[in-house]
Amino acid sequence: MLLPATMLSRRGDWVATVGRALELKAAGLGQRPIATAVGASRSTVRGWLSRFADLAETVRAHLTRWAVWLDPGLVRIGPSRSPFADAVAAVVAAGGAAAVRLGIGCRWEFASAATGGRLMCNTTSPFPGPWMG
Repeated sequence: MLLPATMLSRRGDWVATVGRALELKAAGLGQRPIATAVGASRSTVRGWLSRFADLAETVRAHLTRWAVWLDPGLVRIGPSRSPFADAVAAVVAAGGAAAVRLGIGCRWEFASAATGGRLMCNTTSPFPGPWMG
């Protein structure tokens, strides 16, 4: 099934909703307030947070490459307080660069597209690079 960038592969969730939850976690909120803020069950939010935490370093590295490729003038994405927050910061940087260069409005939709829809997928398949066809 072909999914739009607004959805995540193997998940029935809107990427903007999941992204908002991830940003709230990176800001220090817990599962209950995040679940309330995004209108999802606590168990769903727990699954999102756990999966993203497992992939945080891979996501950080991949989206940092995208950010630099889209904005060669980008000097540095500063470290945050955790690998999870570092990965969210990379999504924000890459999404910002994509907004300027490509006109893409939602950073999480860009992150979904840049990972071939596999942003939160449980596969070992590598994410596609910005230089790949």
